[in-house]
Parts: sequence; structure tokens; C-alpha cells
Amino acid sequence: MEKLNYMERFYRHGYEELLMKSIERRPTIHTLFMMNRLINGGGDREFYMALLKKVTERTDIEKEIRDVAQEYIDFQNEDE
Repeated sequence: MEKLNYMERFYRHGYEELLMKSIERRPTIHTLFMMNRLINGGGDREFYMALLKKVTERTDIEKEIRDVAQEYIDFQNEDE
């Protein structure tokens, strides 16, 4: 958690762009968790949700990663 808190110090200082590039390149459970926190923080929700959706549709990554992305989509849509 310390690493996450350290990285969040860069919120709105380039952190989001680097995170998006990382997720586009090779999403991980950790980077998806970080994106979910961005969505919770009220960032560019539509863009982030669309990126999560793209992750669920990829066939070049592990099913576990796709499933985690779908779990975050479901979680975020609970409030709607």
C-alpha cells in the first residue's frame, strides 16, 4: 500500500497518463486497482470505464486480468 500511496502523490501531475499507457500496453491486477481508485476519485470516468471495457475484450492477456477489469466495471456501475 505504501507504493500506491507514494504513486498517488503524482495524481494530476502525469500519473494518469502513465497509468493509462501501462494499462494499454500490459494491464495487471495492480494497475487495474489503481485505475479503479482514479474512477472513485472522480476523474475522467467515461474514458477510464471505456479503457476497462477494452481490457475485458482483449484476447492477448490472461483471463484473470479480464475478469478483474469486469469486476471493476460491475462495481462502478452499482451506483448508477
